[in-house]
Amino acid sequence: MSALSSSPFFPLHSCDLKLLTLRTVFLVAITSAKRASELHALRHDTALRRPTEFVLFSDESFLPKVATVWHRSQPVVVGAIPNDAEGVLRKLCVYRSLAEYLDRTKGLYGDARPPQLFLCYGGSKVGQPVGKQRVSAWLKEVVHYAYSLQGLSLPAVKGHDTRKQATSWAHAAGVDPGVICEAATWSSSSTFARFYRLNVLRSDRADFGRRVLSSACVTSAS
Repeated sequence: MSALSSSPFFPLHSCDLKLLTLRTVFLVAITSAKRASELHALRHDTALRRPTEFVLFSDESFLPKVATVWHRSQPVVVGAIPNDAEGVLRKLCVYRSLAEYLDRTKGLYGDARPPQLFLCYGGSKVGQPVGKQRVSAWLKEVVHYAYSLQGLSLPAVKGHDTRKQATSWAHAAGVDPGVICEAATWSSSSTFARFYRLNVLRSDRADFGRRVLSSACVTSAS
């Protein structure tokens, strides 16, 4: 996580579009515990931008893995890290990363910007919506990039691993199991206990992401 708080991922204004895209996708994933398929379905044109949070909604045609009315209506809430937060945590603010990404892509594509939140950043498909496989590949790419920047051996990762890590960090930070299940759209905490909880050392939707980042920073520093 600390790699995302320094060059070339930070400061945001000097981060190129590729790295800004990778950083933003990863931070939204890790602070929301959403699947790659759920991230790729998010739209920017229906998003609510408030002073301390973004509320993101999926395309109405999107069918999640569990396609109940409740699962289909759950938004992704991206909360801001307070300005007085300590160094690394403040630099990892997903709200600011997402705001920069939206401003940057709007500036590039203007009114022609597709409604999908995350767009291809280069090549022949630049500016076009991406599929869930591409989002999953981005999540793996940013992990490998961060490890290589720190001179660490590259781990074997899957795009789905951010979901495991997010819920595990939230659990370590003392987030109520019911809130974790709601964020991850699980019907029971037994799913988390059986398949997702990793060995890592009372909140609302926006605070879920803040607690994840706080736990991540503590774990990384220890």
